[in-house]
Amino acid sequence: MVNDTDSQQQEEGPLQKAASDGMKEEVQGLLEKGADINSINGHFGTALNNAAGGGHLALVRLLLANGADINLIGGSYCNALQTAAVCNKASAVRYLIAAGADVNIQGGGFGTALQGACVGGHIDIVHMLLDHGADVNTSPVGYFGSALQAAADGGHQSTVNLLLKHGADIHAQGGIYGTALSAAADAGEEEIVTMLLDMGADPNVVGGFYGTALQGACRGGHLAVVRRLLDSCATVNSGGGKFGSPMEAAVQEGHQEVQALLRARSTPAERTSAE
Repeated sequence: MVNDTDSQQQEEGPLQKAASDGMKEEVQGLLEKGADINSINGHFGTALNNAAGGGHLALVRLLLANGADINLIGGSYCNALQTAAVCNKASAVRYLIAAGADVNIQGGGFGTALQGACVGGHIDIVHMLLDHGADVNTSPVGYFGSALQAAADGGHQSTVNLLLKHGADIHAQGGIYGTALSAAADAGEEEIVTMLLDMGADPNVVGGFYGTALQGACRGGHLAVVRRLLDSCATVNSGGGKFGSPMEAAVQEGHQEVQALLRARSTPAERTSAE
């Protein structure tokens, strides 16, 4: 049951709405009447987050000049910097960094600003954050657990390459898919899967919603990815995950070609076990 305070925090306040709409004069008027500049309400949380997410630089400047806390945590995307990164507002990201935003604050749906930028493959913002000290291997946080997993899930190959050049750990575990390889496999991103496997990613790591990379690929019916994983010694009858096994994932989702490939690559003992 949601209490009254929680309900109020879900409703966007007048200051947040005016900031979201880019209404500088209205924001100024509300501040002059005593509106709390750091109040947290609605999806984005604060007026500063709303202004940053909308790319309203004039409002970002106004709010900071009037005492908005640049690193205040609140809203779905943690703070102003993560909000701007998720919303692909490069100018706002640049300004906030210059104004002292902490690039490594953790919180919100995507854990960090870097992960938020990687979700959408906003490579210019990813560059900016990395150049200003964003930790490419922060402890698992957010929906995807890591920036690399977020980029892999979205199929953003250029972003994946950039993260790897900055030392992203292909073995890092956490998040909804468990590993970057599993994220790419579930999304059917064959080139990213191949790249990660060639760099030594283990196809048999168990973790995340689908247990293994092979189970995720089978669930999605991504035949080429399934074949690539099997060629890299993925275990045909691995357990764990939502479906319990790759074959069960393929069966439940109706992917007959994947089922045939799994049978062809199984030993007699594995086929008996799967049945």
